[in-house]
Amino acid sequence: MRRLTLAVPFGFLLGWLLWCSPGQGHVHGQVKYQGKVVSQGSVVMVGDNRKPIVGRIETDGTYSVPGVPAGVVRIAVLSPRPGGALNSGPTGLGLRKDATRMTAKAERSRWFPLPEKYEDPDTSGLTTEIHRGDNTFDIELR
Repeated sequence: MRRLTLAVPFGFLLGWLLWCSPGQGHVHGQVKYQGKVVSQGSVVMVGDNRKPIVGRIETDGTYSVPGVPAGVVRIAVLSPRPGGALNSGPTGLGLRKDATRMTAKAERSRWFPLPEKYEDPDTSGLTTEIHRGDNTFDIELR
């Protein structure tokens, strides 16, 4: 009987902590710049822990970023020239190298440069709030 009286409050507390924990979300959507589909590159989401979570942009402009911490995230969008040399400038969190590895092979004729400000989550001006589970966030760059 004594074990049951201790187990019930402990179980309730454990369940409450799990339910109230921020958790993670899976974010997906489409990236466009001035109405044109961004056909290759990466979307980078950075939460309060400053750990970048990277997802690839597919040739149709869709992206998917799993395991994003719930809460407000800052976002960067990188679209390096296909097969071209990387710009050597800093990007706040050193994201350019990781983003290049995730870059989809796109036709060179469909690629266009994005303004440099979008390469850094601190200068992009892009933010959203992530909830546990599935999140849709379309990114429209101007």
